[in-house]
Amino acid sequence: MHRLGLKKTIRSDQGRRDRGAHGEALAAKFLEEQGMQILQRNFRNRYGEVDIIVRDGSSVGFVEVKTWKPENLSQLSKTLGKTKCARMRVLAQDWLQTCVGLVGVDSLRLDLCLVDLISGSVEYFPSALDYR
Repeated sequence: MHRLGLKKTIRSDQGRRDRGAHGEALAAKFLEEQGMQILQRNFRNRYGEVDIIVRDGSSVGFVEVKTWKPENLSQLSKTLGKTKCARMRVLAQDWLQTCVGLVGVDSLRLDLCLVDLISGSVEYFPSALDYR
């Protein structure tokens, strides 16, 4: 019985990863259509992951993509607290230290991209998360 629970969890995790990857692909396409340059996707280090890093004129945006079913949207605020923002700031600084030749950047921001799984619609909120 314990094994069945484990398999269900593994399948559930795989489904979540697949939904997340699909949402990130839709978000990246949307951001490119808005004229932004995708600098990197899925930047990871020991602190976590940034889903998408974009260049938008003289700004660099570190984009958190949330793929949601509309009925679960009310739970979104629970996933975007102070801890998440702090982790993203550390990730952004770490990513910047690895960049060579990135010139003309005046500002950094933490952006949010919401992807509706049912309709495939994308909403983008630049500077939605606190970078301070």
